[in-house]
Amino acid sequence: MKKIWYSLSIIFLVMGIVAVPFTQWGFIADDFGFLYHVKNSTLLNLFTAHDVAATFFPSNAGLTCPSWLAAFYRPMQFVYFALEEIFFGINPYYFLLFMVLMHALNAAIIFNVFASVVGIGAAYCSALLFAFHPSLFKDMGILFNQIYIIDLFCLLLAGILLWRFMLVKQWWCYALSCGIFFMQLWAKETLVVLPMWVMLASFVWQTYEHKSSDFITKIKCAFKFSVGYWFALVTYFGLRWWIFSHVAYVQPTGSLSSKIITFVVGQKERFFVWVTYACDVFGISFIFSHGKMIKTGLLIALFLLLFKPFVVRQRGLLFLFLIVSMLIFTWPSIFLFHQLRYVYIGLPFLMFAVAYAVDFYVEKYRTLRIPIAAVFCVLIGVSAGTFACFQKKKETVYHTITTAFYELANDQRCQNKTMIFVALPMRWLSSGVAQAVWLLQGGKKNEVYYDIVTCLIRQYEGSLPWYGYDYARYDVTTELIDDALHIISHQPEQLFFAKSESEHISMGQRIVHQTNVDGMPCHISLRFDQQWLMNQTIFVTWDYQKSRFKIID
Repeated sequence: MKKIWYSLSIIFLVMGIVAVPFTQWGFIADDFGFLYHVKNSTLLNLFTAHDVAATFFPSNAGLTCPSWLAAFYRPMQFVYFALEEIFFGINPYYFLLFMVLMHALNAAIIFNVFASVVGIGAAYCSALLFAFHPSLFKDMGILFNQIYIIDLFCLLLAGILLWRFMLVKQWWCYALSCGIFFMQLWAKETLVVLPMWVMLASFVWQTYEHKSSDFITKIKCAFKFSVGYWFALVTYFGLRWWIFSHVAYVQPTGSLSSKIITFVVGQKERFFVWVTYACDVFGISFIFSHGKMIKTGLLIALFLLLFKPFVVRQRGLLFLFLIVSMLIFTWPSIFLFHQLRYVYIGLPFLMFAVAYAVDFYVEKYRTLRIPIAAVFCVLIGVSAGTFACFQKKKETVYHTITTAFYELANDQRCQNKTMIFVALPMRWLSSGVAQAVWLLQGGKKNEVYYDIVTCLIRQYEGSLPWYGYDYARYDVTTELIDDALHIISHQPEQLFFAKSESEHISMGQRIVHQTNVDGMPCHISLRFDQQWLMNQTIFVTWDYQKSRFKIID
């Protein structure tokens, strides 16, 4: 009964701090693309082979469907959104509530799993650290990132069912676990590593539970437990190949061996990338704005604090299992590129190490109970308060963007016109503009395009959250003279245009008139191709002073 009350308190705390107060929530970028696609598709169409990237951009973006392996074929992701749209309509607040509720349920499940191994206090504190982890500040509430929360929920269910099968040999548990894994592969490829992890988990379980020391026997048992997951994975890839069999073969850019060698050799130059990854996992990235060596030293100290209890209790293999598990499930950050949202599914393994260490220190050094509890209260309180502040910043920006799209969609000057978006703030509106207009109009009533080479970039925005910008203090002039659009940034060092990598999909010829000290364009003109200069065309830009859309006269 005590666990139930603790679980409910976790859910209420997370919902009350991260979701319930933010009634003015809004959508942004890809959110509009998801909702427009599911609102205007039948259930069968959601499973039609397509590249989901095409869902977020207008037709002039020139996107093509890649090979069967590279394509983003994730129909279950659209099924989830379709079910939510049935209940929530297009009210962003309800989507926020649902997303945070799923996260709160994950935290409650993690607490119950931890509490079956360590003390209830250590499990509770660690679950709350997970619930308010700093890596979630940026992405919580964005629909595009909802899938990572569902991924973890499915992983937890599949893992619990597998554990029950290991204990009582109920085959329905094993079949259901494999089925959840197979289903979730069609929503996101993150869990593709699960069969490998099942083998690893089985090996560790045989070592500790059955005291087995025969390496060959443990390997055979590991493969036996994982065979259903391997079968599901092979079936998934086979069906995926069949679905995309009509796509022309794409010549690979290099052999697999050469890519592996390049990756391994490149690690010596990625030391501080690994430091960044570790800081994000441990939640200390916000402590120091600079000082990589200080962060490295702090990471070593934290690692040793976590490692000691496992050594003392002769559970070194368990510690290694937790670290490797975290790396396995955060593989996109390891092998592709590091982003905070990729960390989410690996966090529970680190939090279990924290719970185990806290349980050890509290038991061994009883005089430290109060100080340890105080430290956790401070950490959780600061994290929860900071989380709420970040949510408020995002709410302000997302509400502004959604309101601006509502006003534009209902502007009489836009009725039955071809709309071309230009000079948009890249970080806010790099995708989803066409779908936002169509969604809020209740259907595709306008042809909508945008030219990405005219989008404005804020200095250092690649390393900053996209909701922290005060664009109102920027001064941008946009004028249409004859058949050319002239755009000038009057703060060239802070706001400028991208270089020429995307000009092959431009709607005209871009001419750079002036660059800043770093060589980035800050004054350009775009001479549109004749096909875009028709009588029923209007040009729409972003008013950086009033934070709304503006039709260029």
